[in-house]
Order: sequence, then C-alpha cells, then structure tokens
Amino acid sequence: MLKKMKIIYIVALLGITAVVAFLAVFFHHEDPFEKIARKGGTLADLHYELSDTVEPKKLDIAPIESVLTESLPPGQALAYFEFDTGGDQMSLQRMEVGLVIVVRYGNKELRQTIASCKDFGAGNAVFEGTERELDKIICGTSFYWLISENNKVLVRRVQQNKDTLDEGALIAQFDLPPGVVRAKKPK
Repeated sequence: MLKKMKIIYIVALLGITAVVAFLAVFFHHEDPFEKIARKGGTLADLHYELSDTVEPKKLDIAPIESVLTESLPPGQALAYFEFDTGGDQMSLQRMEVGLVIVVRYGNKELRQTIASCKDFGAGNAVFEGTERELDKIICGTSFYWLISENNKVLVRRVQQNKDTLDEGALIAQFDLPPGVVRAKKPK
C-alpha cells in the first residue's frame, strides 16, 4: 500500500511539474528591460517598448466634492490644473497622466479628472496667464484653457492647429457661489 501511494505521489508530482513547465514556455513574457539590454538598446528604445502598455486614465463624469480643513475668505475662489500620476508610473500597469481641474471656494474643493494625457506640458513657457485666462496646459494634441469669468470657471479644449480660443469645446464648467465674480490661480 505504501509503495502504491509513493508511485501515485511521484506520478502526480511529475504531472504538476510538466504542467508548470508547459505553462512557463507557453505563456513566457520577456521582461522589456532584459530585451532592450540584450539588443544593446537605449532608454529611448525602452520607452518605445513600454509605451504600448500605457492605459488611459479614468475620467470623472462629475466633480468630486470634499470639505477643506481651512476655509477660503468670503468672496475668494481658486482654480488651477493638476496632473494626477496616481503613483502608478512605476507600477506594472502603467497609466497615462490625468489632467485634473481643481476649484476651491469657502470650505469646498471640487476636483474632476477631465483628460488622459500621453504627452503633457505646463508652466510659464507654455502660458503665463491673465486675469480671465488663468492657465493653459498641453495634453496630447490639445491645449486645455482654464478660464474664469461671469461667476464661472470653465475649461475649454482647443486642438493645437486652431488659432483662437473661441473655437474650443467646453469640457467642464463650475458655477461659483454668490459674491464670487472670478476665481484666481494660486501663487
């Protein structure tokens, strides 16, 4: 009986080993770092190898509201863009960067991810801002304008080949509370 159980155990162990070996060969996924290193490639080659695996960022249908620990003074509002990497750029499942609009007034903060950006850019080299046009961000092949006027904060998307802001599609709109005429970009 003991000899028979040993034979069954060995056959089962060999069967499991064969299945694992088959799966390892059949589902082999070469590490992109090893593949590029074996070819003597550069970091740019690695970027192209990995770029096919980037997933778009999930967009928010509506703003997400939260309560600030410290209220803004009455009559004041802030509006600005943020990039949301979500801490996922070094994980196994890479994601594009999310373009987030943030609007604050009173003790409220509204956040909404409005675009998923494969390539993006911001800063004074892109646009310094005015009283009405607070900011301008490059996301993919579009410019996103942050505008504050007539008790509203607006985001308009303009394709890079368009000349005027008036041609842009309205992406998001936030109504400011009574007594707040215009939001400002934080310093």
